[in-house]
Amino acid sequence: MPRKLITDAFFQQGSSHEVCEDYAVSGPNFAIVSDGCSNGGGPSISSDWGARFLCKSAEEFIETVDLRSSTYMFLTTVLVNSNLLLRNFKKLDPRCLTATLIIVQQIEESFEWLLVGDGVIAAQRHDGTWTIKHFEFLPGGASGRAAPFYLSYTGDHNDVRLYLDQFGGHVQVDTYNGPLSNPTKTSTTGTLDFTDPEGWTFKGSFPLSEYKACYILSDGITSFMKKIQSETDKRVEPVNLISAIEMMFRIPLIRPGFLNARRNWAFKQNRPDTFQRAGWYNYDDVSVGGIHCVEN
Repeated sequence: MPRKLITDAFFQQGSSHEVCEDYAVSGPNFAIVSDGCSNGGGPSISSDWGARFLCKSAEEFIETVDLRSSTYMFLTTVLVNSNLLLRNFKKLDPRCLTATLIIVQQIEESFEWLLVGDGVIAAQRHDGTWTIKHFEFLPGGASGRAAPFYLSYTGDHNDVRLYLDQFGGHVQVDTYNGPLSNPTKTSTTGTLDFTDPEGWTFKGSFPLSEYKACYILSDGITSFMKKIQSETDKRVEPVNLISAIEMMFRIPLIRPGFLNARRNWAFKQNRPDTFQRAGWYNYDDVSVGGIHCVEN
């Protein structure tokens, strides 16, 4: 049966940020998001520019390669092109390219996804259930802190070595399966493998025969906080990832611009099924891209 793809993407500033350091784009059969590093200096290193450079470079070349077999070549091209763009702006800090990169693309009979850094991949089945993967870096190395590995580090072996020394490159992947009301959760841990040319990336696929949509989300989706206030109590507590995703996709708007329509409702309105009505706010920037496959 013929299929129609609907793609869209958006980015939304977090309450703790002076500027939105996420960026997102979409095209005929793909969506791309990037999350600029804040802990490295945020606006002072112009990571919002770096996120844009990476997204636009990936957008430029994504339709010329097959992500399944040409991952390393594609990412190298994206980084080289981003550095060329950077050279046009002499006063931009080169560290601005410290940003994650997440891509989803429909290729033949599957949604193919690729991630460098941290973030979330969420795919919805035809029966309405989900598979959600949350990639989170763990504390480690000499610093004892957690930090994502960025594509920009691959341009210099010294940057890779320094990253491993300071942070270790340890990753936890939480996978949720089933209905959002009660998914099962499994967790695995691992370490980035730099003996493999692609061992610092994460990638996978979801078959169109089983899944109707695939979304990519920056880790800002895990930053939602809920305001708790009463006569005797005033505090905030974290909102879990599944609750945030459930709120994001509660209203199934499937039309051109569907994610931006959902963003304008969920983030900007004080009505039922919105973050504001629930008393939630995103501390970090959030970017979301997605592809929905509709049977004609």
